[in-house]
Amino acid sequence: MPESITLPPLVIIPSVASIESVAQEYLNNPNPDALVVREAPITQRFVDMNMLFTDADGTFVPEGATKFSKRNVNAIGHLASVGVRAVIVTGKPFTEVEALATSLPKGVVADIIYEKGAYLLERNRDGTIARKTCWRQTKTLWQFSCLKRLF
Repeated sequence: MPESITLPPLVIIPSVASIESVAQEYLNNPNPDALVVREAPITQRFVDMNMLFTDADGTFVPEGATKFSKRNVNAIGHLASVGVRAVIVTGKPFTEVEALATSLPKGVVADIIYEKGAYLLERNRDGTIARKTCWRQTKTLWQFSCLKRLF
């Protein structure tokens, strides 16, 4: 039976709150999985957003991590529940990215752009992984041949 995800509680604070008070609320919240956000109108500005890009190493996951934390899995799930696809960007090679992608439970969808933007890994709802090249191969080969001539 596929592992299901549980969306974390949402803690909404007034839109006039400073970033410091948002951080303080986050630190004081007894539930470590809670997502702390400001209320409208600030969050309403992102209504039409359908993708969220984030760096991986040292930002969304600790340096050298091979799996996503429960908190990050919940965040990706929450984004998906409101129609926003998470895209994680990293310079990591496929072997490290594959470990991250397979650490997501079935039902969690995310994309990972890896190897310094050369490839895209799509993690589908059923847990399958699709690998794609971001650049067309002929264009890439042409660029490499031009670089070789320069050096």
